[in-house]
Amino acid sequence: MPMPSDLHARCARLHADLSRHALAWPFLEPVDPVALNVPTYYEVISHPMDLATMGAKLNSGDYHDPVEYRTDLLLMFANAIEFNRDDEREDSVANMARKFQVVALANWDAFFSEAALTDWGSKAELQAQQRFIQRAKERKVLSRWKRDSFVARLNRDKMDERRRLAVSHGE
Repeated sequence: MPMPSDLHARCARLHADLSRHALAWPFLEPVDPVALNVPTYYEVISHPMDLATMGAKLNSGDYHDPVEYRTDLLLMFANAIEFNRDDEREDSVANMARKFQVVALANWDAFFSEAALTDWGSKAELQAQQRFIQRAKERKVLSRWKRDSFVARLNRDKMDERRRLAVSHGE
């Protein structure tokens, strides 16, 4: 079953944003072991992934839900980190992958968080709850609860008992 159109649109927007990011350049196209002089790439990386491949999969409907897209996104970063693990330079592809992964997952959260996917009925319910909480604050319900609740009375009783014992023992 293809991905629902609203989720597909979100994935497409996320993909476009990630592809334009300043840290994206090493991930835009598949790794070319000959051009990059890394003949062991396919020995180390069994499932290569890059943004162009992900874009093609997205456009052809190969992703059935956004989680599949996210899985490939994480695979892309894991591959870069794994293959370049011995390169400790600040500007290494592994370090770029780590930084870009943080950006990508933050964007993912923004695009696919529960709040971003909430329907209007749930939003209305949330707004009603927020209005209720605001009215409760305005009416000082919380301060009354703190003053009159069972726990508050129990604590006051304990404190009173301690004071009586302290006074009776002359402390």
